[in-house]
Amino acid sequence: MRGASELLSYVDIPELFVALDTISVYGVHIYKYDPDNDSVIYLGEFSQYGFCRYSEKKNRIWGQYGNNGYFEFYYFEIDGDKVRVVGRLLSDGGSEVIKYYADYADETDVSTPPTHMESAERPDDSYLISEEEYDRRYEEYMKTNEPIMIGYNKMVELR
Repeated sequence: MRGASELLSYVDIPELFVALDTISVYGVHIYKYDPDNDSVIYLGEFSQYGFCRYSEKKNRIWGQYGNNGYFEFYYFEIDGDKVRVVGRLLSDGGSEVIKYYADYADETDVSTPPTHMESAERPDDSYLISEEEYDRRYEEYMKTNEPIMIGYNKMVELR
């Protein structure tokens, strides 16, 4: 088990990011300190393969779910002790040309908690967007074009 402290939220109290391994079933667990109640809040497990991305001091987390070139990306916002989905994009690299999709699902409707989500069914091509639009939405959802990757391989051993 490895961990790192990173500044995810606007306050200058770092959150604790913990990863168990780099295999597909493990995401990154994120914990937040609540100074008002002197307690720790578990925000959830995000992404797969022991890594995720976050936007420093902007309360945004990126998680990927899928494999074999077919990935759905969830964009989360942390608001106090709540986590909500603010965007979803999908990339399909299973063909000769990578396809990008948006607006194929209700972004706010997540019937399962944000952990080990199953990727959406492959949308029909009416939801295709350009790579430029994909990049624009990525930056919009993350509130930066340079989010920070954090994962098992960049963390220190916890004892």
